[in-house]
Amino acid sequence: MAKAKRAPGGGRKRLGPSVARNLTIRIDDELRERLETEASNRARRKRNWNLSQEILMRLNQSLDREQEGGYDTATRAICFLISELIQAGIRPNNDLWHRDPFLFRSFRLAVGNFLSKIEPPGKIIAPARTLTSVLKTPQLLAEYLSEMLLDNLFMPMMTPTRLAEAVKAVERDDEEAAAKFLREEYGFERARRHLGIELKGGNGK
Repeated sequence: MAKAKRAPGGGRKRLGPSVARNLTIRIDDELRERLETEASNRARRKRNWNLSQEILMRLNQSLDREQEGGYDTATRAICFLISELIQAGIRPNNDLWHRDPFLFRSFRLAVGNFLSKIEPPGKIIAPARTLTSVLKTPQLLAEYLSEMLLDNLFMPMMTPTRLAEAVKAVERDDEEAAAKFLREEYGFERARRHLGIELKGGNGK
């Protein structure tokens, strides 16, 4: 008997650009039932939603909360407020607002206006710390931080130097430093994926 051929486009669909490997896990019946119920409820609002997507979404949410746990309360508060700004007035116009020139410019200006309103009053004096001892004005520090963030976003973080730092942290049992490194690696990779940003040179080469 001839083996049936798979129809064009047939087979299991990928759940996203980052999904490359199958993972088999064991969960108890109660947990599976709860996940299936949540997936079914969400499927009423989102087409083609399934159990695997529900599990991936919840794993990502868990990692997000863990990452946010390392931030101070003021950072979490500002991130929340900016997120509310996006959800209330930017995203409803287009889910891909970050790729829309009009909406992204509106977002950038809105954030600038908002931050200017809550900026603390008083004389501007550079704190007596290593970084600000060289960058003595807000403009210089802002330029430095922006360039550093862009380098991390567009260039691979797993450089030989960074890898050596991570290995040393593990060797000296510095769990906090090792966890911070992994959190940053995950965070920047996730940011690139969600924003559709490719590494410079393709795969960092």
